[in-house]
Amino acid sequence: MDIRRMLAYEWIRTFVAPWVAAALGVSSEGEDNVPCEGGVMMVSNQRSVWDQMIIMNEINRFIFFFSGSRGAIAPVFKTIYRMAEIMNPLTSQARGGKFSQEVVSLLKRGEAVCVFPEGMESLMRPDASEEVTYFRTDFAAAAIEARVPIVPVAIITAGKFPAFLPPGITETISKGRSNVFAKVLPRSKVLLRVGKPIELGAFLEESVSRKDVEAIAGKVRKIIIKLYSGEDLDRFLTGEKPFDIYTDRV
Repeated sequence: MDIRRMLAYEWIRTFVAPWVAAALGVSSEGEDNVPCEGGVMMVSNQRSVWDQMIIMNEINRFIFFFSGSRGAIAPVFKTIYRMAEIMNPLTSQARGGKFSQEVVSLLKRGEAVCVFPEGMESLMRPDASEEVTYFRTDFAAAAIEARVPIVPVAIITAGKFPAFLPPGITETISKGRSNVFAKVLPRSKVLLRVGKPIELGAFLEESVSRKDVEAIAGKVRKIIIKLYSGEDLDRFLTGEKPFDIYTDRV
């Protein structure tokens, strides 16, 4: 790993991310579910341009992030994330094979990769801002090719904003009339819930069709919804009950 990139990442995680986490009131559950070493595909819903910083602060591992292109070009955030070369935009040209091969290469090197398969959907649609929306499926194909587990991640927000904002702005944002500002300004009381690694098991032992990839992506999305809503945590957060993505329903 490039030493300059590592130092920049640690600088951000040490001096910037904790301030963001404190401002948002971040807490976490299951952060130890992320393997300490080896390739792993982390898959998260997306709530705001702060999400990468939240994950950086809570997960004690160097992570490569792939997110919507608009998030990568946002002022300040572009500079911060590019310092450590961890923020990779998903443009329309990079969502296909190029994106998959770049991710597969990192995973095979034993890196941790975090993708936000909603793209910018949840950031650009006010009516879906509190939902886990449609997932692109390339992450599932990449995980299969790299033969790595998938770790589902849910970012859960209380939907409230810091009291120091002017009342008029707070009320406008809370009513969803200014979705752009709502996604940039920090929310208070954010919970990061990290699920147990999902081993792809039998999917790695046979030829995988596009239908299989879509089935995996669909189940991972449902698991993230469960983590988001607090359902079946004994299966997907603590692992007290077994789960096989190949045979079990979510």
